[in-house]
Amino acid sequence: KNKQFSLLLFPFFILSLAGLYSCRFDNEEDMYAYMMCDTNQVSYNIKVQPILEAACYSCHSESVAQVSGAGINLEGYQALTEFLNTSQDIFIKAITHEGNASKMPKGGLKLENCQIYTILAWINQGKQNN
Repeated sequence: KNKQFSLLLFPFFILSLAGLYSCRFDNEEDMYAYMMCDTNQVSYNIKVQPILEAACYSCHSESVAQVSGAGINLEGYQALTEFLNTSQDIFIKAITHEGNASKMPKGGLKLENCQIYTILAWINQGKQNN
């Protein structure tokens, strides 16, 4: 009798576990941002550079990086890709606010999810100078 009862509860247990793992996003913005964000063939010049200019260059441009940006210059395609070639993991953790990297922009709000997805897509698409 206990075995029959256990067999009846097993599907509910499985569904409960599936429900826990299916809730990957914390809020509606996270859940829909990726689907609503166009990350096909991301252009550095049109999409990535404007995000960095607005959110990063105040500390990480060529002119101020040594003073306010810990020497990290992200201004321009060459500087950005050189940094990513050696510190891509730190950069990703910083903009996603995950891991032990400093959360960027420092003292500011986290980038919008679509901005993060755009930068990550550009990186995953080969960091093209386009």
